[in-house]
Amino acid sequence: MTGDEMKKHVSSIANLKSFRDELLQDTKWPSSAKAVAREASARLVNWHQLSKLREQVEAQHPEFATDPRYDINAEAFDIRAYTEKISALQSAMLLKPPTIAVAWKHLTVKVPVVYGRTGIETVGSKVQEAVLALPLIVIDIGRWVWKNVFRQGLNSNAHLEAIVDDATGFLLPGETLLVLGPPGSGTSTFLNVLAQRNLSDYANISGTVEYNGYDIGTASRQVLRPLQHIVQFVEESDEHIPSLTVRDTFRFAADCLIPDFFPFAEKIRTDRVELLIKNLGLEHCANTVVGNELLRGISGGEKKRVTIGEMAVRQSSQIWLLDQWTRGLDAATAMDLQYRIAAVAKQRNIIVISVMQQPSQEIYDAYDKVMLMEAGKVLYFGPTNEAERYFFKLGYRRPRKRLLPEFLSTIGDPFESKLCIRPGYEDRVPRTPAEFAECYRNSSIAKHYRDMVESGSYLSDEQRQGFHQERYVEMSKLYVRNSLQRRRRQMLICLHREIRMIITAPFSFIVRFARYIILGVVIGALFFGINHDQLSVRVRAGLLFLVLLTVGVAGFSAIQQNAATLQIVRKQRRAGFYEMPPYFFALWLLDIPIQFVEVFIYLTLVTYMTKLQGGRRYGFAILIVWFTGMAVNTLLKAIGYASPYTDIALVLASLVIMLMVLSVGFLATPPNIPVYLRWVYWINPFHYAYEGIMLNEFDGLYFHCKPSELQPAGVPPAYQVCPIKNGIQYLHSTYSFSSNPSYKWIDFVIIAAYYVGFTIIAVILLVVVRWPPRPMYKSAREAACETDVQVFVESLEREHSISEQRERQVSNPFSERNVSGVE
Repeated sequence: MTGDEMKKHVSSIANLKSFRDELLQDTKWPSSAKAVAREASARLVNWHQLSKLREQVEAQHPEFATDPRYDINAEAFDIRAYTEKISALQSAMLLKPPTIAVAWKHLTVKVPVVYGRTGIETVGSKVQEAVLALPLIVIDIGRWVWKNVFRQGLNSNAHLEAIVDDATGFLLPGETLLVLGPPGSGTSTFLNVLAQRNLSDYANISGTVEYNGYDIGTASRQVLRPLQHIVQFVEESDEHIPSLTVRDTFRFAADCLIPDFFPFAEKIRTDRVELLIKNLGLEHCANTVVGNELLRGISGGEKKRVTIGEMAVRQSSQIWLLDQWTRGLDAATAMDLQYRIAAVAKQRNIIVISVMQQPSQEIYDAYDKVMLMEAGKVLYFGPTNEAERYFFKLGYRRPRKRLLPEFLSTIGDPFESKLCIRPGYEDRVPRTPAEFAECYRNSSIAKHYRDMVESGSYLSDEQRQGFHQERYVEMSKLYVRNSLQRRRRQMLICLHREIRMIITAPFSFIVRFARYIILGVVIGALFFGINHDQLSVRVRAGLLFLVLLTVGVAGFSAIQQNAATLQIVRKQRRAGFYEMPPYFFALWLLDIPIQFVEVFIYLTLVTYMTKLQGGRRYGFAILIVWFTGMAVNTLLKAIGYASPYTDIALVLASLVIMLMVLSVGFLATPPNIPVYLRWVYWINPFHYAYEGIMLNEFDGLYFHCKPSELQPAGVPPAYQVCPIKNGIQYLHSTYSFSSNPSYKWIDFVIIAAYYVGFTIIAVILLVVVRWPPRPMYKSAREAACETDVQVFVESLEREHSISEQRERQVSNPFSERNVSGVE
């Protein structure tokens, strides 16, 4: 796009904004209503305008679709020219983000810590958590409970402790940073804060995080929405849909992250997927399912490549954050991936920050800077080639047979580092993490970085204006969205993925239908050919109760299915793949026909084997049972979304189903239900479903009596009568149901209202509820070891001597204890 065309485009967008403002000004709305309308207009994306712009850009760059240099399958394919063309298309659409320099200044993050106990899970601790969580789930209706109970991890004796303590530094575009530290040292927390992930999990955040000199509001927990479109976070765990192939996984990411309004979107998606498969070395397993512990799929190293590739689909990312991405990989695979990541970082001029525990020497040398952390303290931040010299000046020498990354990873461990002390420095070197951090803060290298961050001298003039400058009117509305795709398009993409999951792994889908076929045949055989005598009245009522019960209990499988995919869904939502409502409604659209077919098969078998009424009554029975099953299924999903653990969700769901079954009106008829439990009966959706299906079946039924069934017994036949003749009269006298059969439609409307209400509740819970993590647990010895090195060394030596003594006793069969035992 030429300069004149760009000016014309920007002018048209500005005119569009002024036209909207004039419309609002001419209206006779109150000022408050105009303010709301103006705010909504500022956030409303003009998709038609974006489509026209895409068509203009495609018309100006027709060679991208025809030139062999841009065809990834052609011999003349030029990766450099291809990348430059993609960058030009981004610039033409005003979607190319600026290069980013990131800085953190006096960053401190505190979390609740409980002293005096360990974090080992036992049966008692799990029961305690469940007992404490049950009432909290019910009464969690306010901000006070959330802040004062949940954030303290259900422990009133939790103390705040810094998991990241006074960290300062910066990275320029194209630089790479290696963060070294053992588990619990705060390395993952450091990445989360830089990416503004899960900020509500931390009790206190102070300091600033700046992107191109712009404070993104981390300390005040203000989430900067555009950040998720330029920061890609690769999590430690490899969580993927197991039934999707590698190509399907990448294709889904491309459909979500490359919007439809982008020029040549379909070609770029296909090219991006194939290039990632080729560059990550996944050609041999591209059509293999990812798999998990239950479904055989790709290997662990290949799965890690899929994790990285899934997040690398986005073209606009300027910062890559990788958390323990080498865990589980062999040295050759890790080194190969590191070379590929470093090549992408240099080519696209992006920042890469990796967290590791003990990398190889080759991986260490591939990074520009290194940051050492221990117990939340920053022991060193600076160039990788200066780290060994810095610690040499402090009094530590690297042993010849120890690699530099191993030496740096254990420098904060007093038991290991005492073997590296230079002669003559025994009384002068720092030992604890706090002493190392104090030495680093007073060093010249720390002062250098601190002065540059505080003055902002590390930034160029272009970078100072690049991140926080105002985007053009229409484009600015895109970056406040969680996903760049339209919500309807998000729903269709998620729906297509669910269908692909069924196609690639149809076994579970087949089992669902087989379950209802088997249940229909078994129940039909048990109640085969019900007649119209007096005994059949109670039998018919029990059959209908059993039909509703089986459909309701079947919803338990939804909790397990949601628990298996919820972590994956939330990871993709944080990465900007899609929003939660479109995902939920995609599942909703898929469940509607599936549950209808299940109910249709089930009731068809039961109806014609037991000789229930057919015709229109058969159709109404399918309708009300179908809606009842969907309502209960949605209710159990909502319980799963609101529960912190699957075990608690199953307990709550069992309790809810049990109350609904007991108060439905069959086991205890309404007149016999205690007064203090009548409210359960009236709010029970099963009650209305049971009433509707009973009115539907008993309408028009007349029953006869065998001679033995006449009442009263023992009197002449002329004085005996048949107790039950009319079905509707029986329901009215026994169950207090309405004597009007048309009342079944009111029951159906109530069930439909329950279904809609449960759906709204489930969507809200899926979007809003996210349980914070548990607090850290430390024993008194662990707390003392962080500040007193003598206590730490003595405790380790004591444990070492005890373990050696036990080994000698086990290895020596003639120890004194064993001999005395023989005597």
